[in-house]
Amino acid sequence: MKSEFVQYFVEGEDEKKLINVLKTDLRVIRPGKVQKLNVVECEFTRA
Repeated sequence: MKSEFVQYFVEGEDEKKLINVLKTDLRVIRPGKVQKLNVVECEFTRA
């Protein structure tokens, strides 16, 4: 059985709160990890 890991990348705290509400309270998206990431400041790696 293949397990699927879901990771959500958000820009700020407001988006992070929104994703958490959609995951836990409304249950309209899959559970997963939420990570705040500013694409202007950070560089994507191969990982």
